[in-house]
Amino acid sequence: MKRLSTVSGVIAAAIGCAGCATYSYETTPVGRLEGQLLVVWVEEDHFIYWPAPEDPLRFHLSPQLARKTGVEVVRPGLMYTDGGSIPRQLRSLKGFSPWGYAPAYIVHDWIFRAHHCVVHAPDVVNDPKDGAEYAKVAKFDFDASVEVLAEVMKTLMDVDGTVAKNTGAFDAISYAVETPFVERVWNDPNPDSCKRVDARHRRMVEGALAGASGPRVFSSRIGMAGRVAPETPAVVFRYRFGR
Repeated sequence: MKRLSTVSGVIAAAIGCAGCATYSYETTPVGRLEGQLLVVWVEEDHFIYWPAPEDPLRFHLSPQLARKTGVEVVRPGLMYTDGGSIPRQLRSLKGFSPWGYAPAYIVHDWIFRAHHCVVHAPDVVNDPKDGAEYAKVAKFDFDASVEVLAEVMKTLMDVDGTVAKNTGAFDAISYAVETPFVERVWNDPNPDSCKRVDARHRRMVEGALAGASGPRVFSSRIGMAGRVAPETPAVVFRYRFGR
């Protein structure tokens, strides 16, 4: 989602208040990531998380959070995403890339997106396969959305080893997403907060992944993504966890 535009300013402030977070690195339990992370850029400022049909991204919650929510596994569904809403002036800092903790941002985006659809538009389902996943998100409250983000971030750092351990980034981002500003986004009364993926974009991605329009893997210069529309859909991320 145009994800919590208020978070940008909050993260900037949170760097100076990393110890304010409810969920510290030391006390946050870990879960387990598996499946394929697949993000496709379809046009300017439009990225789509595409659940891989054979092996979509999944996050197994820690036993503690699974007991609290009644949900053991979160599988993000088809949606628009913009990664993490990191202010541009902070993106040069280690740990503050908008895609640096991509699985955590995708899972968090999904929980917000699905929550808004459950509340405002229960009939809006981007993909029939996602129906059960919307039902899972209906069990989450705002605090659980924060806990899930924290667990995915720590899992990336502490278990999966995909990214380096960075407790400062962990604390700042965890704090940013639990503030009242973000809670207001969670409680957004605007029905438009539930947004269906455009059929044209779906066809573009389906054709690209099938090889019909020649999908391109985007270079490592992720910072440029979104400024110029691609001529054909570009795969920004394709990474498999649990290999």
